[in-house]
Amino acid sequence: MIIRMISALVLALLGSVSFARGPAPLGHTIQELLEGARRRDPKAIQSLGQIREEKARFLLREIADEPDIPTNMGNGTEAERTNSAHRYAKVALARMGEKKHLDYFISGLSSENSARRKSFIKHLGEIQDKRAVKHLIPILDDAGSAGAAEWALTAILPAIASGFIEKRGGKGQNSPLDWKRWWQDHGNDYENL
Repeated sequence: MIIRMISALVLALLGSVSFARGPAPLGHTIQELLEGARRRDPKAIQSLGQIREEKARFLLREIADEPDIPTNMGNGTEAERTNSAHRYAKVALARMGEKKHLDYFISGLSSENSARRKSFIKHLGEIQDKRAVKHLIPILDDAGSAGAAEWALTAILPAIASGFIEKRGGKGQNSPLDWKRWWQDHGNDYENL
């Protein structure tokens, strides 16, 4: 029990640090995560995406293709949990390189709903696919979403973001202006970085 508590604490402290293809998150086996995904547990699905577990691809596709449940029918909590499972399955598949699911999140950037748009931006940062960069740059001009876009860009291109701070002698934080300048200089060849 103490080991599981320590594992949970470590995971909480790490947040959404991405795992390269590797072992299951602390305290869970791949089999436990697959069982959780079968129960539509969003955290298990998210973990399978973080480690890019190939054994889960078929199951994740099944979950991603299920229709969302309307949340206005008095079933709020269960619908939100199910819909989160669907979204995390799409994130997982996009992280595994499935363009269809990456395109789903990119298309959400044009949403008129600010909270929904920020959610799609966050997921693009979690996916960490360079193909999303050119779609995130224009969002830096939207005051309501610029911070989320900056976070996503930093998650996708962390070495570039670190370079901004290094240029300032290790002081300050990145800004949308840093990313805009970088895009002007490197927008044509950023996928080759």
